[in-house]
Amino acid sequence: MKNHLKNVIVTFLVAVALTGCGGGGGAPANNDTTPPTVTYTAPAFDSSGVNVNTTLIAGFSETMDASTITSATFTLSDTLGNAVPGTVSYSEATAAFKPTNSLVYSTTYTATITTGVKDAAGNAMVTPYTWIFTTAAAPDTTPPTVTSTSPVNGATGVASNAAITATFSEPMDSASITAATFTLNNGVTGTVTYTGTTATFTPNSTLLYSTTYTATITNGVKDAAGNAMAAPYTWAFTTGTAPDTTPPTVTSTSPANGATGVAVGSVITATFSENMSAATITAATFTLSNGMTGTVSYSGTTATFTPTSSLAYSTTYTATISTGVKDAAGNAMVTPYTWTFTTAAQPKVAKIAAGGAHAIAIKSDGTLWAWGANLYGQLGDGTKVNKTTPVQIGTGTTWSAISAGVNHTIALKSDGTLWAWGANGSGQLGDGTTVDKTTPVQIGMGTNWSAISAGGGHTIALKSDGTLWAWGNNLSGQLGDGTTVDKTTPVQIGMGTNWSAISAGRFHTLAVKSDRTLWAWGHNFYGELGDGTTVDKYTPTQISIVGTASWIKVSAGENHSLGLMTGKFMATTLRAWGHNTTGQLGDGTMVDKTSPTQIGTDTTWGTISAGRMHTLALKTDGTLWAWGSNIIGELGDGTTVSKTSPIQIAAGTTWSAISASYHFNLALKADGTLWAWGTNSSGQLGDGTTIGKTAPQLVF
Repeated sequence: MKNHLKNVIVTFLVAVALTGCGGGGGAPANNDTTPPTVTYTAPAFDSSGVNVNTTLIAGFSETMDASTITSATFTLSDTLGNAVPGTVSYSEATAAFKPTNSLVYSTTYTATITTGVKDAAGNAMVTPYTWIFTTAAAPDTTPPTVTSTSPVNGATGVASNAAITATFSEPMDSASITAATFTLNNGVTGTVTYTGTTATFTPNSTLLYSTTYTATITNGVKDAAGNAMAAPYTWAFTTGTAPDTTPPTVTSTSPANGATGVAVGSVITATFSENMSAATITAATFTLSNGMTGTVSYSGTTATFTPTSSLAYSTTYTATISTGVKDAAGNAMVTPYTWTFTTAAQPKVAKIAAGGAHAIAIKSDGTLWAWGANLYGQLGDGTKVNKTTPVQIGTGTTWSAISAGVNHTIALKSDGTLWAWGANGSGQLGDGTTVDKTTPVQIGMGTNWSAISAGGGHTIALKSDGTLWAWGNNLSGQLGDGTTVDKTTPVQIGMGTNWSAISAGRFHTLAVKSDRTLWAWGHNFYGELGDGTTVDKYTPTQISIVGTASWIKVSAGENHSLGLMTGKFMATTLRAWGHNTTGQLGDGTMVDKTSPTQIGTDTTWGTISAGRMHTLALKTDGTLWAWGSNIIGELGDGTTVSKTSPIQIAAGTTWSAISASYHFNLALKADGTLWAWGTNSSGQLGDGTTIGKTAPQLVF
């Protein structure tokens, strides 16, 4: 600029000298007609990062008339067009605009030289001259902060070889980030690096296990603008435990080693000393002897072997956990772990009931089994398909009593609840409907049922309070409620609370009270009620008999009845009455009887069961006897010849329970084995065939 002013002065002096050399001393000539122009500006056009305290300069192409260089002809405005106040000065062909106040940061301004400016010869600029520039951003005065760390504050289980990092809110002065400003306590040394916005402390040695460390970023660290952190930043973390190198062990098993009487439906479990790798717990590493296959699962610290099928009874098994199993850290067991256990003996059959063409049994373990006809769902297995061998019904183990009708089944559980299934056309299930059921349904919500008896199409039951209840078919008054109207829910019979024994026949009912009196009601066409008539009775009618003997047991068949009486010296005699066309009463005739008639002179009868047209009985010495119809071998004597008097069936003195049905029978021996004979058209003998048997055959 100084050189430019010097040139202007020299030019001016030359011009003065020339005007002084002309002859005659006349007035000098003025030949300048060229308009002035702006040759340069400061800041230059479109400059950025301009200092907010700058003075604007505009240089002209020639000497200007200073009086025209004013705040009116040299102006500055912001982006909104607002005028910026300032003072304007001129010197040596250069105009200067000094803003009154500092300019605003990060703002674009427009400077203008108007056509009001003129050169020394009076020539004005042809057009206004404008240029723009942008001021610098405001200087950074914000202290940096730590926005995140790794590990995070309070972290646990941190790897002992982890690097410690801190990320800042802005770019930092890397020279300020050193081992002096980024430290770790407990005397840990390390190297510190910085990249991006993250500082990293890499320990020179592995950190200690299970130790809490505190990392610190001091306020000696600065950002790129030189701002220091307002305060030191600290955070803590805890390293993980030392790696697991201890092999796992088996701490317990189920069944325990050496256990006996183990249920055949058991699953086998092994519990480990620590968490295991589930992928290593498989059917290849957890096995059971005797060729048993199964599925293996793992949960918590326990592995479970679930056999594909039930275990065998009375069998010793060896379970093995191989060294292929590993803990979560990959440590394998040092040696295989084995243990043995022995399953329980096969449960005995404890209770039996023969229906029209189906059979029900309860085993000593409380499980329920069924086989035979299933047209109405009377087996209770959820189907209506006949079964020729016993199938378990559900998984319950609390069944305590059963009774089978012609096509329905009644049962009790040990908790005193009553259950029913099968045919329900007359409401004989007692659930308030007439819809058949293929699985057991609870009848009522009571828990005080104590005895049950299923008839042809009706059901009789006792409660533990001695009350008598009945429901189902009532065509002949067999419910005893004084009507012939069917009932779909239990109704109390009479108001007494001293009933002690019951038996439901096809269409009639027998019962004994606690005073040993005998009562009967229902169908009586053949004299099966025993009251000396053949007239049906719709309410309980006492059956009188001459003598001092008292009734202890009764059994109602299709159209005949049986009863046991005790007299002096505890002698037990057998009485029979009703239909007798096939000799089912056992009195040596085929003549019906309308009142109880003693059968023979034996006094050791223990158990009785009336079938359709035949009879079974046990004596107290464990012998089995039968009489009546035998057209399909239902007596079990190996023939098809009917008998009018009791004959002993199958030599032996270990028979313990009997159940006679339409044309087949069930019997138990003292060893818990179940035997069956008679017709088998629906598989009711349970031997896997539909072939009838004329002598007792083992079922299981």
